[in-house]
Amino acid sequence: MKTELLQRQLVRMAGKTGRREMTDAIKESPVLSDKWYVYSNFTKLLYKTALGYDVSKLREVRGVDKKATPLDFLNKNELDALNKRQNQITTLIDLGMDYQTIKDVLSNQGVIYQTTLKIPEKAGS
Repeated sequence: MKTELLQRQLVRMAGKTGRREMTDAIKESPVLSDKWYVYSNFTKLLYKTALGYDVSKLREVRGVDKKATPLDFLNKNELDALNKRQNQITTLIDLGMDYQTIKDVLSNQGVIYQTTLKIPEKAGS
């Protein structure tokens, strides 16, 4: 029990650093910095793509108060998933992508565009 709590605290501290890096990337981005709502949109995207739920649905599923901080009721694996996705979002912002492109990339498992080629069958096969 103590080990799990200590691990959660360490992952949570790493998450705070990652959050600061993501918000700094948003602030420094010429594509994103002038939009006030972008921080909340990225937070919603972060939770939805990392855990499958937005914050309000996550609170409902876990049966916690509306004002509870989501990070307080997530386990270590869930915090790790959030941190990993947060780092990915930061990288995509640093590459100059806008919100919609990042959302599309994360929603399609990284595939931005894909087509299926038809390969002709060999004669006599």
